[in-house]
Amino acid sequence: MASSVEAWLVKAEGILDPSARKIVGLDVEYDQIRDSYNSKKKAVVIQLCYGNDVLVYHIYHADEKFLKLRDFLWGWRYIFAGFCIPKDKNALGHPGLPVHNLKDIQQIWRDPEKSWKRTQGLKDVGGAIIDPYYEKMKDGFGNREHNMWANAPPLPMKHLEYAARDAYATYEVKKLVSKKNLVAKGGADNVKTKASAKPMPNANAKAMAKAKANVKYVRFKDDEDDFVDVAAEGSSDDESDDDIDKA
Repeated sequence: MASSVEAWLVKAEGILDPSARKIVGLDVEYDQIRDSYNSKKKAVVIQLCYGNDVLVYHIYHADEKFLKLRDFLWGWRYIFAGFCIPKDKNALGHPGLPVHNLKDIQQIWRDPEKSWKRTQGLKDVGGAIIDPYYEKMKDGFGNREHNMWANAPPLPMKHLEYAARDAYATYEVKKLVSKKNLVAKGGADNVKTKASAKPMPNANAKAMAKAKANVKYVRFKDDEDDFVDVAAEGSSDDESDDDIDKA
C-alpha cells in the first residue's frame, strides 16, 4: 500500500504533468534558528504546495527514505519556488533530497514600495502580491516556536498552520508573478521591476489567508498506522485543481 507521502506526490504529478504552469511552492523548517560553530542547521520539516494542496512532511522523524520524494524533487519537470533558496537547497541535499529547478522569488520580484529594504521576505512580497494580511503572517511565531520544529511529533496545530501558510503563500506568489509576467532586472542587490510591477491582490486571498487549504501532515510512527493525516481548519473551494492550468 502506498504511503501517504507517495500518494500525495502521485496526485501532484497527475495534476502538474499536463498543466502549462508546473509550479510547486517549497519551504523548509529547521531544528535551530541559526548555525553554530559546532552544529549546522538541519532540515526537519519540508513543505510542498500546488494549488490548494499542501504537504507538511516531518522528515526529521521519518525512519524510511522515500525514493518517490527524491524523484519528485529531482530534475527539471517542475518549477520549485522559494525564498532564501541557497540555504534550503543545501540543507535538503544533506539527507539526499537534491532540488534542481529551484527558483528564488527574491531574484524575480520585489515590492517597489519597499525598495529601501535590501532583503524582502515572504511576508513582504506576499503582502504586496496576494493580500496585506500576509504582512503579519509570521506575527506571534517567535524563537520559542521555531525551536520546536524538531520536537517529537505530532506538531502543534499552530506549527501546522504556519507551515501550510508559508508553503501556500510561496506557491501563490510565484504563480501570480508568472501570470502577470513580472520580471526582475539586475542582480539580487539591485532588483528593478517593470512599470506594472504591483498586481492587484488575489481574489482567493481572503479565503486562503488563514491556511484554509487541503493540508496533509505526515510523520512516521511505530504503531499500526504508519502515517497520520491532520487537516487544518477545513478546505477552501475557491480554487480547483483546474485553476492550476488556467491561472
